Amino acid sequence: GGASTHSHRAIAAQLELDASAELSPQQFQDLWLQLPIADTSSIQVTRVPEATSVEAAFIGNGIKLIAHGAPAPHLHKFFIYGVAQGGTAVVCETTIDASSSSISSSFKSSDPTQIKAFVELFKATLSPFLPR
Repeated sequence: GGASTHSHRAIAAQLELDASAELSPQQFQDLWLQLPIADTSSIQVTRVPEATSVEAAFIGNGIKLIAHGAPAPHLHKFFIYGVAQGGTAVVCETTIDASSSSISSSFKSSDPTQIKAFVELFKATLSPFLPR
């Protein structure tokens, strides 16, 4: 297999995530309901990744998973977040859609300047699943 070894640490370094910071499901929901969508992303994939692989990739990059599930057989939703040093949270809803082979996401934060770095980290995290 042609495993790629190039590191995404440089991207992650732009966003210093606080590994010890946790949001409760209630805090996540409150943020999600009160904040406007700051950015969206839609990525086409050649094959839809396993939900467990995506979950492991998020966790491996310091992105926290608050909840996930399959609202329909071809859909898998993840609710994820990261807390930057200083306490600003970025919350995200990601949907993997097997019928359209896409991963679409919405990002929200009380500090929109954190969104870009989080989206970069998010895309770097998903890069192993993307067509080369």
